[in-house]
Amino acid sequence: MQDNEGIMSLFPGSVATNSVVLVLGIILVLCSLLPGTSGKAASILTGLGSAMFLAGFLGLIHARALAKEVHKVVSLPFEETMLLTQLHWAGIEWISRERADFGEKIISALEKEINEIVIVGSSLKGLIGVGYNAVGQAQRIREALINALKRGTQLNILMTNPKIAHHRSKQEGRVNGDIEAEILENLMYLIRLKHNNPNIAPKLKIGLYDGTPTIFMLCTSNLMMINPYPYYSTAYSSFSFLIKGGSALYRGYYQSHYREAWTDTKMTLYISENIDLAMEQIKDLIEGTNPLGKKIIPDAAKEKALLEEWNKLKTLIENE
Repeated sequence: MQDNEGIMSLFPGSVATNSVVLVLGIILVLCSLLPGTSGKAASILTGLGSAMFLAGFLGLIHARALAKEVHKVVSLPFEETMLLTQLHWAGIEWISRERADFGEKIISALEKEINEIVIVGSSLKGLIGVGYNAVGQAQRIREALINALKRGTQLNILMTNPKIAHHRSKQEGRVNGDIEAEILENLMYLIRLKHNNPNIAPKLKIGLYDGTPTIFMLCTSNLMMINPYPYYSTAYSSFSFLIKGGSALYRGYYQSHYREAWTDTKMTLYISENIDLAMEQIKDLIEGTNPLGKKIIPDAAKEKALLEEWNKLKTLIENE
């Protein structure tokens, strides 16, 4: 109570004014009861006095409530206050236990974007699913990305080069070749998307980076989601952060996690704008070996299935 009274003293003008209005209201009401005061004069004094009393009373309640709110803020430890200030300055808008919790916010941001969308991840399985099949939130995100492309939005996707994707297999409890296959299936999906929609094809660019990402990132002009990769967990099941566009964190991660990797011609393999050449790049990866000299897709049955899928897409492209 003493703390609140002390804080109330921060608003002397408000407290004093409302107190005076309240007292004047009481005086006017009492004046209407004086002998000789009646009729219209009494009614005016009573009405005006009642209004002033009510205004003063409510004003004092408001000042008291404001004092309590200010007390909550000033009673926070200095470290917590500074932390809130730093988070606001950095641009962190929200934190979530899992990436999927931000699905609606991501879809909303994608639907509004007209300039550029950037995605940095390994296979994109946790965002758009795998291959030609997607359900639920993954399908809605696919649709939002396609609609953005149709609006003329630039979409740049940077995935992990399958040649080095095996570095994440053990940590995520995956069989060697699984992550690589997911990347290749999504590459074929994206190439089919470009083929089926020649008007939007120039706006969709794909790069394969020679390094496993430390952070999954998706950003529009006004919003960024970053999702750190723990060594022994998947990104999409880990804590994620929403970052305000133009903030310090936004600028830093856009430059160092996306832009520098995207423009590094030694580390990034760019999927050709020419559909036929892009298909050859994908086939080379399906049949290729990693830097250790081992097959990128070590399981023969899985490699055969990918080649069959590649042949179907190749036939489709040639016949249209």
